[in-house]
Amino acid sequence: MLKNFIDSDLLLIQAGRWENNSWVWDLKWRRDWFEWERSMVETFKLEVTKILPIKNRLDRWVWKGGNSENYSFRFVYDLLHSINVVYQEKFSNDIWKVHIVSKAKTLIWKIGLIRIQTKLNLQNRGMVMGTNLCTLCQQHVEFIQHLFF
Repeated sequence: MLKNFIDSDLLLIQAGRWENNSWVWDLKWRRDWFEWERSMVETFKLEVTKILPIKNRLDRWVWKGGNSENYSFRFVYDLLHSINVVYQEKFSNDIWKVHIVSKAKTLIWKIGLIRIQTKLNLQNRGMVMGTNLCTLCQQHVEFIQHLFF
């Protein structure tokens, strides 16, 4: 999501405005969301609406997570990405310890690392194909979560 955010270094207080004494989030994106991304965006919007600044009151939280005292979307993205990398490394090491057929281990490993060649994944890598709809159902975009979960 951060890659689609117009300014990843934007402070939270700069991502909205006051209207009639109510805070309104005003998140700006570089492009429209793909159908498969919409549920993730809606979940994000629900979570961010729980965060409301108080008008005319100094913010009392102090951010000590980065080099700056300011909390930015970029820092959170980088933090979550680093956690995901650690998780992926642990996942990659642990999967080989499970006593199942090698083909199944390889499939699980590829799913965990989001390395399955779905139509959407191939399209994002520049491969041209007729449609990115799922071969099985012909109703939804073919991506890992749709195929396996």
